[in-house]
Amino acid sequence: NADATQTLTVTLAGFNDAPVVTAADVAGTVLEDASSGGLESAGGGIGFSDVDMTDVHAATAHALGTGYLGTFDAQLVDDSTGGATGTIDWAFGIDDGAIQYLAESETLVQSYALTIDDGHAGGMATQLVSIGIVGTNDAPIAFEDGASVSEDGALAASGNVLANDTDPDHG
Repeated sequence: NADATQTLTVTLAGFNDAPVVTAADVAGTVLEDASSGGLESAGGGIGFSDVDMTDVHAATAHALGTGYLGTFDAQLVDDSTGGATGTIDWAFGIDDGAIQYLAESETLVQSYALTIDDGHAGGMATQLVSIGIVGTNDAPIAFEDGASVSEDGALAASGNVLANDTDPDHG
């Protein structure tokens, strides 16, 4: 019985694994005139993991419609490598002046795609985030009205006292 020695070469080829969303706060609501500063905001966070050891992640967000109001931003807070949990925070803000036209309980819904990219082809995960913008009842604005009568004439005045008044709500 003779022993022989042979060299064996094993090559391991890595494969890029995409990030995976692990937890998400995917909805926010802002209410017209809720804050005293005139700026309404909502925010949340999205947790993700990536088993790849050296990936460096980036977050981007884009609106899934046109004519959207306010601003939506996403920012990488904690990165994820080797399966650790990473975090992306998102924030929405809108000036009350842009939504004064909404009637009480009228709601606009704006949706955004938040994408986590590991920098390698195909290494992305996308999470939908929806923002509800809810209107409140704004008081009408009344302006001074006037009428006049002549001293020796009939003591009657007429007109529409609502013609110069406005209501910011359209509904």
